[in-house]
Amino acid sequence: MYRQTSCQYQTFLLSTVVILLLIIVAIQHEEISNKQKLPISTKSSNSSVVISAPLATHSSEAPGFPKKLWYKVGPQGVSDEAKRFRHHCLDINPGYEYEVLTDAFADEYVWKWFSHRPDILNTYFSLSIPILKADLLRYLILYAYGGVWFDLDVSCEDTPMDNWVLEEHRAANLVVGLEFDYDYQEDTAMYSQFASWTIMAKPKSPHLMQVINDILDELNEIARRNEVSIEGIELSMISDVVDITGPKRMTWGIIKSLKEILGRDLDDRDVGELRSARLFHDVLILPGNAFAGTQNGFKKEKGKVFVNHHYAGTWKNKFGGEAEKGSEKEKEIEEERRIEQEMEEKRIEEERIEQERVEQERIEQEQKDLEQGQEREQENHNEQDKDVEEEKEEKETKQQEESDQGYEIEEKNDTEDNEAKEKEKEESEQEKENL
Repeated sequence: MYRQTSCQYQTFLLSTVVILLLIIVAIQHEEISNKQKLPISTKSSNSSVVISAPLATHSSEAPGFPKKLWYKVGPQGVSDEAKRFRHHCLDINPGYEYEVLTDAFADEYVWKWFSHRPDILNTYFSLSIPILKADLLRYLILYAYGGVWFDLDVSCEDTPMDNWVLEEHRAANLVVGLEFDYDYQEDTAMYSQFASWTIMAKPKSPHLMQVINDILDELNEIARRNEVSIEGIELSMISDVVDITGPKRMTWGIIKSLKEILGRDLDDRDVGELRSARLFHDVLILPGNAFAGTQNGFKKEKGKVFVNHHYAGTWKNKFGGEAEKGSEKEKEIEEERRIEQEMEEKRIEEERIEQERVEQERIEQEQKDLEQGQEREQENHNEQDKDVEEEKEEKETKQQEESDQGYEIEEKNDTEDNEAKEKEKEESEQEKENL
């Protein structure tokens, strides 16, 4: 009897606990749903950013790329210029939604989607340098959900995103564009680089996971080398952000992943001087103009311009956070862009001069060929006239000779006739004398 009562009590207690847990989950779900209706204000900006609640992970069986744009906002909020960029992107891409991630919601997504990876959680939440964390976030978001990542300082040109991937490239699960392309060097290193300010992906790309794992390994190595924890990593311990979490690291990771799949090395001979999109397994690499055409002076034949990166450089201060407008680094970037623009203008002018020179040489050669042809034609005409004249003279000479010969024969005949007559006369007279 006692055992039966105890068992009933335990069952009742367990049921009560389950009911309480369900109530707590329902309350949390309601709180999350309400968050999407609240504007998130920042201390340094008067603008408000509406943040949607976390969504379920997009199915990896989806036929296309998720129609969602991802942005990450910093402490300074979203500028009016960035809002204009975003509105234009949405205007030319109807059917797309967007989300501007605050630190809080970004953290919530990472907790939710990577709870099975304590190494990812530990590294992500331990990072104290904003740009390293933001770089890692974009790869995590695109791996888990997919969609299109945009830095706030990126604007869309007029080609809809649905037209970025042609039907012949429908096998693509990851789309990247060249930021720089270089000629092949004998050391076989990969010097070309993909842009990371815009990335298009379907969920669960193994190439993005390769990038994520490589970043974790590199950060752990930096911490070990400097005898600090992940949290203790400082910018002074890092050679260059682009090599650790930025576009160069992303490029290396994708190439490394493709090498394992394709069973061969990839180098600048594969991606350098691309004039149209090229598919490697399921990675579509766009030519330089697609994502970096207005910045790096790519030739017009290197594809359409899809986005424009305005190089706001909001993270580039000594702390790896947001930079002040007009900072030394920003001025340095502007100077580099100015020099690149001058070099491109000089290159275009040299090409124009060379084209004019080649065209002038072509015209002169055509004129020379025409004159030589006319001279040959005149020479042939003169030769023909000479032949006709000689033939005429020869004919006249022959006629004259024939005429002279006829006259001589006639004269000879006359002489012979006269001689015959004289002889006949003499014979006649002789006969008369004989009589």
